[in-house]
Amino acid sequence: MATSAAIFCAARQAACHSQTCTSRPAADTASPRAFLPFVVRWLGRPSDSQAPPANPLTNPANRFTFPIGEHAMATTPASNHAFWTTRNGILLAVAILSSAAVWWVIAWPVASLANVAAHQGHFALTFAHMLGGTGMLAFGAANLYLAARKTRFALHRRIGQIYLATGAFGATTAIAVTLSAAHKTGPILTNSTLSLATLGSAWLAFAALGWRAGRNRRFASHGDWMIRSYVLSWAFVLCRFASPVPEIGQLGNGQAFIWLSWVLPMMMCEVVLQWPQRARKS
Repeated sequence: MATSAAIFCAARQAACHSQTCTSRPAADTASPRAFLPFVVRWLGRPSDSQAPPANPLTNPANRFTFPIGEHAMATTPASNHAFWTTRNGILLAVAILSSAAVWWVIAWPVASLANVAAHQGHFALTFAHMLGGTGMLAFGAANLYLAARKTRFALHRRIGQIYLATGAFGATTAIAVTLSAAHKTGPILTNSTLSLATLGSAWLAFAALGWRAGRNRRFASHGDWMIRSYVLSWAFVLCRFASPVPEIGQLGNGQAFIWLSWVLPMMMCEVVLQWPQRARKS
C-alpha cells in the first residue's frame, strides 16, 4: 500500500512539473471546495434564452426610446452640461425661455385675475385655457428634457400623462374659445378661427398618435410624435412674439401669418426629424 501511494505521488508530481503548474497541497485539489467557484460560475451564467433583452437605448437607430422595466435604468444618462450645449439642448432652452416670457405677458394677467374685464363673458373659458396651455408648455418641456437625458423613465411616463391631460384640456378649450363669439364683432367663422381650430385639432391628433405609439412600445415613433405636438404648443409663443411686427403680422393683408405661425415650425420640425433617418437609410 505504501509503495502504491509513493508511485501515485511521484506520477502526480511529474505531471504537474511537465505542465509547469504550481504545486498545491493535495488536500486543496481533492476537496470539494475547489469545485464550488466553478459550479457557481457555471450555474450563474445565463444561457442564450435567458439573456436579458437588449436595451433599445444602445441602438443608434432608436433616437427616442423610453423602455419601462429593470433594463431601462441600466443606461448611463448623458451629462447635463453636455446636453445644453447640443443642438437639441439649445433649441429646448430657447423654447423654455421664450415660453416663460410670453406666459408672463399673456397668461399672468389672466392667472392673477387682472384682466377679467378684457374677457367679459368668456373669462372662465379663457382661464381654463390658460391652465391647460401652461401645463402643456411646462410639462412638455420637462418631458423632452427627461427624454433627452435618457433617465428617470418612471417620472418621464408620469409627466407625459400629465402633459397629455393638460394639453388635451388646453387644446379643447382653445377650440371652444376660437369657435365662440369672443373678441369678434363680425362673423364667428373667420380665417383666424379656421387656423386656430385646425391647430388645436392637429395637436390632439399628434398627441393621440404619440400616446398610441408609446402604448405599442414603438418608442422612436412615440418620441417623434411628442416632439411634433410640442412644436405645435410652442407655435402659440411664436405667434405672440412675431405678430406685433408689422412686416410679419400684415402678411397677406393680415391673413397669412396666423397660418404660417404654426405651419412653418411644423415643416422645419419635420425636416429635422426625417433628415437623420434618410441619412441612415442611404
